[in-house]
Amino acid sequence: MRERLRTLFSLSRLHTRLLLLILMAILPALGLIFCNALEQRKHFALRAQEDAHRLSKIISRDHAEFIESTRQLLVLLAQLPQVLSHDLPSCNLLFTSLLRQHPRYLNLGIIRPDGKLSLSAVPPNGTTDLGDRSYFKRTLQTRDFAIGDYQMGRVTGKPSVNCSYPVFNEAGEIVSVLFVALDLSRLNQFAAQAQLPKGSVLQVIDPNGTIFAHYPDPEKWVGKTLPDHPIMKTILTQEMEGTAEEKGADGSSRLHAFTRLGNSEAGGAYVNIGIPTAVVFAEVNQRLIRNLMGLGLITLLALLAAWVGGKFLILRRINALLSVTKRLAGGDLSVRTGIAYGRGELGQLEQAFDEMAESFERKEAERKQAEEALRESERKYRDLVDHALVGVYKTNLQGEVVYVNDALVRILEYNSPEEMIAGGVIARYKHSKEKERFIQHLKETGHVQSFDAELLTKTGRMKNVLISGTLDGEIISGMIMDITERKQVEEALRESEERYRSLFNDVPVGLYRTTLEGQILDANHALAQLLGYPDRESLLAINTFDTYVDQKVRVQRKVHMDRDGVLRNFEYQLRRCDGTTIWVEGNSKTTLDAEGKVLYYEGTLADITERKKAEQELADLQEQLRQSQKMEAIGRLAGGIAHDFNNLLTVIKGYSQLSLIELKEGDPLRINVEETKKAADRAAELIRQLLAFSRRQIMEMKVIDLNGLLQDLEKMLQRVIGEEIELVTRLTEDLGRIKIDPGQIEQVIMNLAVNAKDAMPNGGNLFIETANTELDEEYARTHIAVIPGRYVRLSVSDTGVGMRPEVRHRVFEPFFTTKEKGKGTGLGLSTVYGIVKQSGGNIWVYSEPDQGTTFKIYLPRVDEPLTESREKILKEELPRGKETILIVEDDEEVRKLAAQILEGQGYKVLRASGGSEALDLFEKKEEPIHLVLSDVVMPGMSGRELAKRFMLIHPKIKVVYMSGYTDHAIVHRGFLEEGVDYVQKPFTVDGLARKVREALDR
Repeated sequence: MRERLRTLFSLSRLHTRLLLLILMAILPALGLIFCNALEQRKHFALRAQEDAHRLSKIISRDHAEFIESTRQLLVLLAQLPQVLSHDLPSCNLLFTSLLRQHPRYLNLGIIRPDGKLSLSAVPPNGTTDLGDRSYFKRTLQTRDFAIGDYQMGRVTGKPSVNCSYPVFNEAGEIVSVLFVALDLSRLNQFAAQAQLPKGSVLQVIDPNGTIFAHYPDPEKWVGKTLPDHPIMKTILTQEMEGTAEEKGADGSSRLHAFTRLGNSEAGGAYVNIGIPTAVVFAEVNQRLIRNLMGLGLITLLALLAAWVGGKFLILRRINALLSVTKRLAGGDLSVRTGIAYGRGELGQLEQAFDEMAESFERKEAERKQAEEALRESERKYRDLVDHALVGVYKTNLQGEVVYVNDALVRILEYNSPEEMIAGGVIARYKHSKEKERFIQHLKETGHVQSFDAELLTKTGRMKNVLISGTLDGEIISGMIMDITERKQVEEALRESEERYRSLFNDVPVGLYRTTLEGQILDANHALAQLLGYPDRESLLAINTFDTYVDQKVRVQRKVHMDRDGVLRNFEYQLRRCDGTTIWVEGNSKTTLDAEGKVLYYEGTLADITERKKAEQELADLQEQLRQSQKMEAIGRLAGGIAHDFNNLLTVIKGYSQLSLIELKEGDPLRINVEETKKAADRAAELIRQLLAFSRRQIMEMKVIDLNGLLQDLEKMLQRVIGEEIELVTRLTEDLGRIKIDPGQIEQVIMNLAVNAKDAMPNGGNLFIETANTELDEEYARTHIAVIPGRYVRLSVSDTGVGMRPEVRHRVFEPFFTTKEKGKGTGLGLSTVYGIVKQSGGNIWVYSEPDQGTTFKIYLPRVDEPLTESREKILKEELPRGKETILIVEDDEEVRKLAAQILEGQGYKVLRASGGSEALDLFEKKEEPIHLVLSDVVMPGMSGRELAKRFMLIHPKIKVVYMSGYTDHAIVHRGFLEEGVDYVQKPFTVDGLARKVREALDR
């Protein structure tokens, strides 16, 4: 019976599958019923929670109103005379009466300020100390109404919340505290009035989980603490109010709604109402059961209809079709259903069966025709094999020949197939191991394709062949192709490629081939070394686009390649593997396919970094030379101008001083003469600066300690630059000595400091540093006019606005300035340049916009001892004398002025306009001439030559030279020779008089 049922309801039966379809059709309806039930549960749950929540809020609001009425009661009691006077008996009567009138009050009483219970309407068990109660502490602290924690009363022993209010005396001091205990158990009345469903609960719980009111069964639950209960955790998480579905303490599942009781000062208690889920969802569950029963009945009827209808409408025709199918399987290709085709699927199936049977019958006839055609094809194939160019063979595993074609006979140099078959072995392998490997591979895989081997022909010649074979039982059949000529070509090609590869890899220039997208197809080792990669494989993994320092150059190179197809001697920068950059010279060409499209680029790269560096160094040196020549030319021009101007200024200043000596104070002309002298002094200062720049001024060289000089100048420098700029000096210990005019180097430092101050209008830092340094041949090679050796470096740096390149290149030119008109002459840095150069040093400037400026001065170090300083003692009055003085000056105005000054000091003066006239006077003069005051540069005979002539005649004669610049024999490279007396034009009356007297007295 069981086996019959299993067969009846087997899944392979159409009947069973039809029933399963009916059941699957019922599933959506079943799902819809359950979805509808879930939605109804949500709706009923929401409505129950809203009702419970509404009731909890009503209870909370009622409790808050009760607390407010309690506050008003306490305020009123605090003003009563018997309370103010602390009349305890009267207060006790009053409080007892109030308790009877208001059942919701559990107790009324008075607490002393020290916390001791003074009066309680409900007698306590003993002396009670209420000083630790929160409501009492809050009242003392706030001096106002306070609400305590929800608790079990010490006096009443019932769940309550206490409220308190202070009682003040006339001085405003708290004399006592009134308190009232509110009965929380009366909140249970709300549950009875609201007629909650059976099994519902109403609770008052504090944050610690202590239950102060519970409906129903208050005596069972009040006073218990449930801190870890799920509903308690939910209440503490949501704080003020909310809803949840949790199990209660009794294990029953309920929908809960909770609200903070009263206000936020009420100790943090909550009112919680829970309604059993069984009550809430009772109606929903009943509807679900009814719907499921209705669906089950409908399903049963549908299954019965499907069982009966399927048997008569479907299975009868299918069984008939099954019968003819078995006949067809038995080989009866002429069988047909013989049923009239209907319009439905079964009719189509019956028609398809008849068509299939006809097709089988037709294909059987075609198969027989194909077999005949195959036999004809095999005959043609054998004929084709016999005459093929590729050798065809068939042997057994021992190598005995079964069949060979004519092509194989020719390859192995036999006379006929019969000769090979008679020979027994198809071929002799040159290497026996090749045969073993071929047979082994054939046994393992059953098929070998293109096995490379060397065979020996009948005549003993070796031939390279490719053998293919298939193992079928004990028979091997396959082909043998003669590739001897191809092998010879490949060997020649390999040798050619080897020679090319050797050339490709050994050439010292980088060679490459790349795609249009920058992917490297091939490159030699030299290119890998050029770009810093360890090997070719690492180089082939990169994209050449990433090696360009400037992507614009890459685009430019591509434009040239696309336009011309070739690029020669193209110089650009590439980035190496380690991030450094190099200069390369590239030659490349484009390779096109048959359609003219670009296949790839190929070319060479040579490293020209050193050449570029040398070219840059040469350009820098040329620029330095050009700048040096320009400065030298400007210097010569400035020196020549200074000489002529000094003669004019000598006359102007001299006569101005003489006039001032003769004019009395208050003379109206004195002001005019003083202004003339001031203008001449300013002009003389400009000429002095021009001479400094042109290196034509006289310098009194001394060996000095530069650190000591800077320390002496520090206070003056600080005054010059002002308080807004911080002066920082960093002086190297054991600094070498230098030989220079101290006054001139002081002027250099002051000029640089003033220049730095102007560059820092908003303040900043001025750094002055000294250091010993050595400039080597390499440094001298890249810095024109530098002589290798030991130097002292003086650095002056500021944090000012810096200079643009075009300004920095002209910074030492005279009269070049970036300051406003009237703010500078443009000779400050020119003077610095001239002094440093005339002192045998060099100066370089480093500056960028907004990055400050640094001047570095290099002065030669000397090993000579420091020069002792000698202070000059000047007399108040001009020195006088009676000696005879010969003035030799080609400029008449200067000659007249000098004569007038010296005659005014008592000297006897002789005048000559040149060397020849001076010698005539010297020879004719009977009285001795004590001193010759001579210009240095004169037409015909120079002052130095004239002095030598005088010395031959009168060896002890004194000579004082005067000149506007130093381009003459009395100085050596601008340095005054020892023992030579010299006065600088334009001279002053004081200066000339003192220099003459000094020379005469020596």
